[in-house]
Amino acid sequence: MQSDYSKTARYISRKKFLQLTGIGLIGTSFIPESFFSKKPIPAPVALQLYTVRDEIKKDIAGTLKKVAAIGFEAVETAFWPENISVKQAGKYLKDAGLSVSSAHIELPVGDKKAAFLETAEAFNCKRMIWHGWPEDKRYSSPDGTKELADIYNEANRFANALLALGIGKGARVGPFSRFRPGAKLGPDVHIGNFVEVKNVSLGAGAKANHLSYLGDGSVGSKANIGAGTIFCNYDGFNKQKTEIGEGAFIGSNTSLVAPVRIGAGAYIGSGSVITKDVSPGALALERVSQEERPGWAEKFRTLMTRRKAEKS
Repeated sequence: MQSDYSKTARYISRKKFLQLTGIGLIGTSFIPESFFSKKPIPAPVALQLYTVRDEIKKDIAGTLKKVAAIGFEAVETAFWPENISVKQAGKYLKDAGLSVSSAHIELPVGDKKAAFLETAEAFNCKRMIWHGWPEDKRYSSPDGTKELADIYNEANRFANALLALGIGKGARVGPFSRFRPGAKLGPDVHIGNFVEVKNVSLGAGAKANHLSYLGDGSVGSKANIGAGTIFCNYDGFNKQKTEIGEGAFIGSNTSLVAPVRIGAGAYIGSGSVITKDVSPGALALERVSQEERPGWAEKFRTLMTRRKAEKS
C-alpha cells in the first residue's frame, strides 16, 4: 500500500484508489466496470478529517498517525475538539507528518478575521473553505440573499486589503512585524516576529523570520535573511538600495551597508559588515580575528574586587 503513495509512484488508478480508501471492502461488483477508467488520478489524496471525527475525539495524536500510516500525506481539516486550539492542532499534524491541503473556516468577517489568519498560519495552508450559508436562509427571501451578499462583500474587502499591503498568496506574517510603504511580499514569503519591511520587494519563498530591518531594496526568491540582519540604507542625507539575489543566505547579525549587491546563491558569514558587492555563489565574511587570553577573567575579577574594596 505504501508504494502507491511513494514519491516515485505519484499516480494510482481509480479502482485502486477506491480499494485503498475502503470502498473496495464492500465489493466493486456493485459498480459498473466502465467506471474504472485506466486514466490515473493524482496521488496522494487528502483525507477530510471530518471522516474520523469520533476517533479524533478519543485520541487525536494516535488517529493522525494512523492516517499517515495508511499513506495519506495531507488532510482537509473540518473538525477539532473544542478543547484543542488551532496551534495545538497544527502541532499534532506536524508531529504526524501531515500537511493541510485546505481548511474549513468561518468567513473572515467581523471579529473572525484574526482567527482566519491564525488558522492559515498554524496549518501553513493556502486554501480556506467556508462551509456555506444555511439552506433555509440563503435564498429564502430578498433579505436573506442581501445578507449573504453583504457577508461575501466584507470578506472580499478583507482579502483586497491584504493584497493592497503587498502580501502575496501563501505568504506568512508573524506577530509584531511592521510593513511600511513599498513593502511587497511575493507568494510563500515568510516574515517573522519583529521584522520591519520598508520599500523592499521579497521574491517567492524568501524568508526573514527574526528581528531584522529591511529598508530600500529587493530580496530574491528563496533567499534567507538571518536574525538581526540590517539593511543600512541611510547615510544621514540619502537612501541607498540593497539588492539580494535569488537563493542567497545572509548569516545572523549581518549589516549590509548600501548601496550593495549580494549575488545569487552567495553566503554571508554571521556578524559581517558588508560594504562591497558579493559575487554570485561566493562566501563573504568580515570580522576581527577572535583572540583568547587564558586566565584573564579571574585576574580581572580580582582586580576589580580590590579596587571596589579600596573605595569603600
